[in-house]
Amino acid sequence: MTQFTWIVFICAVFMLQCQSPIKESSLELGAGPHLFIDDYLIAEQSFLIRTVNNPEKYAEPIVTSGEAGDGNFQPWSSVVRDTETGRFRIWYNIPENIHQSHLGYMESEDGIHWIRPHHVLKDPCF
Repeated sequence: MTQFTWIVFICAVFMLQCQSPIKESSLELGAGPHLFIDDYLIAEQSFLIRTVNNPEKYAEPIVTSGEAGDGNFQPWSSVVRDTETGRFRIWYNIPENIHQSHLGYMESEDGIHWIRPHHVLKDPCF
């Protein structure tokens, strides 16, 4: 064999190896929903553009504080969707007095209109 033939043979073997499919381990996902905020769970995409929309801020608060309101005295709360009922629940602390508060929540079908009055959970016994 000439040197040229060897080069062609080596290139052909190399090209065949590069064309063999590489088996990547797949990611096992549990039951959804799954949030696609980055490309971690996306293997391939075509003709798609990721668009992040700014949330709409309402002029009036959805959950209020004070005795006439919902009792929320914190600047934060947690909203979770109940998978069994499909309702949203907003969780926050409700004051009993200056030294003690309780965990309370309200429910909503759409996350905007909340069913009042709020529910207060009993404190666990220690």
